[in-house]
Amino acid sequence: MIIKSISCKVKEEHKDKFYTDQQKWEVLNGVKGFLGQFGGWSQTDKLKACIYSFWVSEQHYNFFMKEVHDTIFINSGQGKTYYSINVQLFIEKIAFPSNKYIINQLLSDTEFMRIATVQVKDEKVKHFEEMQRNVWNIGMSNAEGMQGGMFASSIKEDNSFLVLSGWKNEGFHQSYVDNILPELLRRSNAKMDALIIEGEQFKLEETWSVIPQLKI
Repeated sequence: MIIKSISCKVKEEHKDKFYTDQQKWEVLNGVKGFLGQFGGWSQTDKLKACIYSFWVSEQHYNFFMKEVHDTIFINSGQGKTYYSINVQLFIEKIAFPSNKYIINQLLSDTEFMRIATVQVKDEKVKHFEEMQRNVWNIGMSNAEGMQGGMFASSIKEDNSFLVLSGWKNEGFHQSYVDNILPELLRRSNAKMDALIIEGEQFKLEETWSVIPQLKI
């Protein structure tokens, strides 16, 4: 599975238009290989839109970009509403808890998203991946209100990773931060593995969620 991360810095006077234009991406639901999309406004930067989309394979994604993307983008009129955009692609390595319907859960049962992007020291990549499997995925899967998540690696950089988790609501996420996260950090020794850790949290905008209609 391919995970596409999109981050847009929006002009303040165009925030309402960006919000409305983002809804026009609902036409993705008819594109072959599309698995779903959601997004929201960053809690730390109210003018930063965070969008995540999911694709069956890199081949499906590349076809979309070549044959479909530009038409949707032009018709949305969204191009003039933001002044910067950052796009990253990741390949899913692990879903937690292990469930082939994880995207459905994230789209239907989630109100709050937690995102972490981690650049890992080259010599620590193996240890970081082991800790993700044996410490983080288990600990997060057991957290009350955690609806599902993914651990993914960057397509371009061997030492760059994405950890995405969906929460029933912000309260359950805060309970995780207060009561479980400190112990997971201690057990995994994550700070010793990482060069850079960046986080993003946002409430899902319901009208931005897109559920596919086509059977894959």
